[in-house]
Amino acid sequence: MRESDEATVREYYTELGVKKGVKKGEDYFAQLTSRLLQDSRSDDLLRAAGDEIFRNRLYHEYGIKIEKDL
Repeated sequence: MRESDEATVREYYTELGVKKGVKKGEDYFAQLTSRLLQDSRSDDLLRAAGDEIFRNRLYHEYGIKIEKDL
């Protein structure tokens, strides 16, 4: 395989990995959003949208398991 072909393959798989990571992140936040709204915690939802530390605490509180490979 030529070097340029290898670079193209690497770029493809890198982009694919990024897309999968974004999708997983969206899925986690959708789960959290649903749970917070069910519990009438819209203020916490707004805070979680902009505060990563708080958001991670909420993931833990609700038992939403985040894969470490993100």
